[in-house]
Amino acid sequence: MKQQLLKLLAVASAVCITAGSMIFREQQPWERASAKTLAEIEAEKKEKQEQIDAKRAEIEQLSKDITKETQYQTALQEEIDLINGKMLLIDSQLQSLDNEIAEKNSEILTLQDDIAKQQVKVEEGLANFKARIRTLYVYGNDSILSALVGATDFYDVLAKIDLINRIAKHDDKMMNDLTEELRQLNADQQDLTAKLQALSIKQTEMEGLQKEFSDSRNELDAAYAASGTARALLEDSHEKATGQLEGIEQELEALEAEEEEMILEAARKAAEEEEARRKAAEEEAARRAYEEASRAASIEAARTTTTTTTTTTTTTTTTAATTVGTAKTTATTPAVTTASTRMSTVTTMATTKTTTTTTATTAAPPKSGKLAWPAPGFYHVSSPFGYRWGRIHRGIDIAGAGIHYANACSAAAGTVIKVKGGCVHDYGVACSCNGGYGNYVQIDHGNGLCTLYAHLASISVSSGQKVSAGTVVGKIGATGNVVSSGGGGYHLHFSVIVNGTFVDPMPYLN
Repeated sequence: MKQQLLKLLAVASAVCITAGSMIFREQQPWERASAKTLAEIEAEKKEKQEQIDAKRAEIEQLSKDITKETQYQTALQEEIDLINGKMLLIDSQLQSLDNEIAEKNSEILTLQDDIAKQQVKVEEGLANFKARIRTLYVYGNDSILSALVGATDFYDVLAKIDLINRIAKHDDKMMNDLTEELRQLNADQQDLTAKLQALSIKQTEMEGLQKEFSDSRNELDAAYAASGTARALLEDSHEKATGQLEGIEQELEALEAEEEEMILEAARKAAEEEEARRKAAEEEAARRAYEEASRAASIEAARTTTTTTTTTTTTTTTTAATTVGTAKTTATTPAVTTASTRMSTVTTMATTKTTTTTTATTAAPPKSGKLAWPAPGFYHVSSPFGYRWGRIHRGIDIAGAGIHYANACSAAAGTVIKVKGGCVHDYGVACSCNGGYGNYVQIDHGNGLCTLYAHLASISVSSGQKVSAGTVVGKIGATGNVVSSGGGGYHLHFSVIVNGTFVDPMPYLN
């Protein structure tokens, strides 16, 4: 009966433990925790980053266009100022021409008045001359004869003849002088008229040039106004694009925060499931130990029953009962012992594994992958990828003496897609800055491959920057939630992300 009871208890325990263990899947919980959603978020992040790159390119082109439009406006204004200067000069010249033309017109009017007066004198002289001619014609030489007859002596005759000749000569000279003066006045008038015509021609030319400059200035003013309108439109587009860029960047930050929250939640669930799996394993070990003890007790009881006499049956039964009780005690003890031994063994194996990894990575970085070692000169991996302290460690920690302020370098060519700074707690104590990563940089290498460099003392790159393999992204420090490791807590946390999932970086490193 006791043997059957022990068997029933063992079977019941096995069923319960098996049923409990079936709750947990063998797949890594952090891999199945919303894997599709994480991939979708990563795709959205990539799309947002592409939108950010396109918007930045648009903003840069708009800035260039605004600069060109400003330079064009400056050139137009210089031309307008030059034309305004020329027009001022032309206005001054036209004013001088107007003054000269007015002066010449005044001189012409004066000459015309003088000519009119001279013309009157000439006409009067001609009238007198004509009267004397007519008188001579009418009287012929009687005047001379009368002068001779009326003369008292010969000298008187000569005097009268001389007087007559003098009068004739005076008339001739007077007419010649009047005629010459009239001719000179007419010549002066012609000269003034020619000068006036020349001034008028020059005035017409200057007025034409003034109109030409005025038309050019109007065209430049129109071009300047159009350029101002175009510049205002460009500035408005630049402002809108800048606002859109800020909106997209905020959306990207929200996606990153959502991704971080999902990953942290997945890690928490993974830790819980790992703890449940550990307890289930301990229970399974206890069950097996109990079954072994029960079998041993049954075999011992059967052997004792077949080899003893009837006289010792009571004694044997008592012994068997005692043995069963001892077996129960023994069954309980090995369970604890086995669990302790298992934990010790796991710890020893983990320590051995870590020691082995440390020994392998201290000498030189692995040569199996395509990524360059992110901390040149420091190859000690103080904490590998995997579970630790109830949660997953999503990368490797590279430490070593003298690593503080050493260079953290890009593992491959790519584009910086995330830069998180602002953490000033670079002294090896835990803080929650930027999700515990402290100052960190994330780089997209294309084809779904990204790398992350955390706990930096300072950052040397900016978001959107193109980098090459070996480009310094920052200085190694101990910002964020840092635990004690080599170098007094100073180390580089390095992660590899493939299609949105954190993977062991070691196979990827060369």
